[in-house]
Amino acid sequence: MEVNLPNKEQFDRIEATLNKLLIMIKELEPGQLPEWVTIQEACVWKGVEAKTIQQKENRHLMPPLSERQMVGGRLRWRREVILEWSRKNNEELKILSQGLKVI
Repeated sequence: MEVNLPNKEQFDRIEATLNKLLIMIKELEPGQLPEWVTIQEACVWKGVEAKTIQQKENRHLMPPLSERQMVGGRLRWRREVILEWSRKNNEELKILSQGLKVI
């Protein structure tokens, strides 16, 4: 089996992207997450793309829609809701979206 390693330029781009992500994660430590969180901020926190979970077929991956509120002209969720949502994996979110309980 042949393994293709990235060349120097590809490796440098990967490393730069990872460094940017680490900075973003450090900026969003639990105590620094705002009281009201937008979907974009929540997705950065969880490490997913907002565009991906907003697609119709992936809506079950979004934070609970029943918990959102309009704050400052934008839909937002409370910090506690986002922290709980970010701890769940995709399968748990799918089960919860169907109104079932996760065991």
